[in-house]
Amino acid sequence: MKGNMPVTRAKDIRVPVLLVHAKDDTVFEFKHAKKMAKVLKKYHKEYRLLELDTSSHELLTDGVRPQFYSAVVEFLARNLGAGSDQAATPQPPAE
Repeated sequence: MKGNMPVTRAKDIRVPVLLVHAKDDTVFEFKHAKKMAKVLKKYHKEYRLLELDTSSHELLTDGVRPQFYSAVVEFLARNLGAGSDQAATPQPPAE
């Protein structure tokens, strides 16, 4: 199981990553998002970590919707080429 965890496969990631995590999450501790960000940085992967101060595991119930949706829209626009009519080219999995 450990070999399939995202943090152990970070070197294989070939697309930008948006990590969204609440600091008060009691289901998955915030330290896991920080660790993933650290590993992505180590492998020079493009990522953004959105740290939510006023939320829990249920991200969209604590008044953070505008912040969350703004981050998602900005991330998608930047990484999908806003205004382009070109579809993304699928890539095979890394070996």
